[in-house]
Amino acid sequence: FMAGVHEHGLWSKNMSENMRDVDAMVKALHEKYPNKMYTRGYTGACEYATQSYLLSGTDAEGKPIDYDFLGRVENFSSNLGWLQQQLGGAKFASRERHENPSGDLTHQVSFEALKNPYNICVVCKTFLQDYVCLGYPLPETCCANQCKDVGITFQPSHLQAAGCS
Repeated sequence: FMAGVHEHGLWSKNMSENMRDVDAMVKALHEKYPNKMYTRGYTGACEYATQSYLLSGTDAEGKPIDYDFLGRVENFSSNLGWLQQQLGGAKFASRERHENPSGDLTHQVSFEALKNPYNICVVCKTFLQDYVCLGYPLPETCCANQCKDVGITFQPSHLQAAGCS
């Protein structure tokens, strides 16, 4: 989600400005996702598609795309090692650090954004399918159904599918 706020830009040193941008994106996701995500000149909304949606894509002939491997950023080293083995021991130049031009600001903005339960709940609601299908834990705010306090509800079966008890 955070990458979509400033996908190709830099975070400002002004945290209030950053939070306005985050709030605008959260509001757009909540009010317009998925069919009306036409913000900042975007007309396709692909930037905001769920990973599950993208993985369910088809080729030009309408055939589902087959994937041999889905890696996780948090397992980059082991994923890269597995890929090297599959390719007959090919060696890749490994660079685990992504040089984010905003540096630590991205973490600071994320930390501030996560202080707002509404932000968390909108992200949960928008990307619930990804949490479930890709095996990531749903944030406790969402699992505990605290989102109803900010006007966002989940079907009990969806929370159960996400591993919430």
